[in-house]
Amino acid sequence: MNQRVLFSPNENVAYSNSGYYLLGKIIEKEFYKNYSDVLKEEITTPFKLNKTKSALESPNDVSGSYIFVNNTWNTTKDFYFKNIVGVGDISSNTLDLNTFINLLFDHKILSKETVSKMQPIIGKEKYGRGLMTFKFHNLDFYGNTGGTYGTNTILIFNKETKTSISLIINGERYPRDKFIDDIVDIVYNNELSYPEMSKTM
Repeated sequence: MNQRVLFSPNENVAYSNSGYYLLGKIIEKEFYKNYSDVLKEEITTPFKLNKTKSALESPNDVSGSYIFVNNTWNTTKDFYFKNIVGVGDISSNTLDLNTFINLLFDHKILSKETVSKMQPIIGKEKYGRGLMTFKFHNLDFYGNTGGTYGTNTILIFNKETKTSISLIINGERYPRDKFIDDIVDIVYNNELSYPEMSKTM
């Protein structure tokens, strides 16, 4: 409340963790249920996304987080995810992520009009209303990312080829965006340059 207003409504778009937390609270108020129950009833159960869960469900199959320091992988303490419900508390796997974004762009989860409103304008906006734009090797993708102290995730979708790619890392030694760059090369049959991994990388 003490921070200045960055812009007025409809003037600009910017990412905000607080905005997503607030949206989570709006969902709870609209459905008269907690966020976890709405997620299960509206998305994960009907679309069989069995590995996608809110932290409020206390999932027990979540990998730990690691950081590479002094040529050694070390466990790292991550967020207490029950404090950030609606912002970054959802755990998943790559199959569920790819299934989700394909369902989204097939307009099975939300209407075509709503998905269109979520998308930023390519060339004008980076952030939209739930989706971001990415460019890998001159190909345009929509999607989103997530990152904490020890995890890094990216999910992207190319509308022209209807191709989705997801990546979940629980210990980053090779930059996420470079990793996705290489995966895009493989998927689209581009020439792939293998990274040179040093001991200190």
